[in-house]
Amino acid sequence: MASYFHSSARLCASSESSSTVGSGGQFMTPFYYCSIESCLKTSYTEQNFYRRFFTCVNYKQQRSYRFFHWYNPPMCVHDKRVLRRLREKHERLNMEVDSHAPMVEHETANTIAKLELVISQLRSELETMKKKNHRDWNMCRRVLVYSWAFFSVVMLSTLLSGSSFDDSLALPQ
Repeated sequence: MASYFHSSARLCASSESSSTVGSGGQFMTPFYYCSIESCLKTSYTEQNFYRRFFTCVNYKQQRSYRFFHWYNPPMCVHDKRVLRRLREKHERLNMEVDSHAPMVEHETANTIAKLELVISQLRSELETMKKKNHRDWNMCRRVLVYSWAFFSVVMLSTLLSGSSFDDSLALPQ
């Protein structure tokens, strides 16, 4: 812990998760056992977002004494009012979300059931269409085979009867 406090602020180098306060501040700056003045930094980590703290100026070097002290100045009336309103709003929103959760879960379950029914109907319709398509394809193949067979019989009978193909197409007189 700090051995005593001094009324100024020391400028520190900033890092990724914290930043510094410039010199000239009018608050008590702690000194620690090595008699080096600490610096005031601001945390930007998720757990302590925008919370200020004092630390050793050599915190990233081997000479660091691992000095750390939160800076918690008293809050003004306006800050307290804002925080109270934010907390109340947060609680109201949480209650609203909690009250809607069962309804949303029920609606989701209903939607899933409806979609499963539609999927089942579409699968059944697809199977019916596949069967009809298969029957239609078989019918087209039969018609094609029968038409070629008929054409072949007509051609053979024409050739065997001895008349030319052109004569068989001529109109009778």
